[in-house]
Amino acid sequence: MTLRRMMAVLAAACVLPACGGGGGELREETERRRLAEQQADSAAADSTARPDSVTEEDYEIPAFADTSAPVAAGVDTTPAQPPEPQPDGAPSGEWTTDETEVARRSDGIAVLRDARAGRNEGFDRAVLEFQGGRIPAYTVEYEDRVEQCGSGDEVRVSGGAMLVVRIRDAQAHTDEGEPTLRQRAFRPNLPVLRAVELICDFEGHVDVVLGLSSRRPYRVAEVANPARLVIDVQQ
Repeated sequence: MTLRRMMAVLAAACVLPACGGGGGELREETERRRLAEQQADSAAADSTARPDSVTEEDYEIPAFADTSAPVAAGVDTTPAQPPEPQPDGAPSGEWTTDETEVARRSDGIAVLRDARAGRNEGFDRAVLEFQGGRIPAYTVEYEDRVEQCGSGDEVRVSGGAMLVVRIRDAQAHTDEGEPTLRQRAFRPNLPVLRAVELICDFEGHVDVVLGLSSRRPYRVAEVANPARLVIDVQQ
């Protein structure tokens, strides 16, 4: 017997002497208490069936999630076909193994906010995305030996060749020093593109090395809205 029912029985027993021999008032009081107990039991059962214990953790957004345009870290969403080159010295998009250099007037510091890669028909693609609407000056070239800026330690990445992207007037961190990239290094393990690694973010210099299976022809293009530097490597 529940506590509520025990109290109801005791209350009914207390009312009995006061009711005298009529019995009508007692029956009415007992019926009212019985209905009240049923309503209370029903409310308790409903509360148990639909708990209100949901917390903010049940709606926690995963790290790095972008609610406006969800993109998994390291996954390229740039259109597969090479975009039309932009003005102001943008590259032609032709395949080459030579150095590609684009010089631009400094207009403040550009922020590198994402690096990702993806496989396409006939080529692998790396994409460097910048905050805002512009891409700063940069060079892209094959190098036999690459060092970490500052420490001078030799950089070793997966693959047999290194294609290095050196960006000037840029940074990969906020003004408070927090990194802006989802990850500084990852291994997409594509047919040719094996690794992408940030090796320098210091005093306006940002360097990214692409580890390739071997030295292959590549091409460079630029995409707007948002500003993206696209490097394709033939498979």
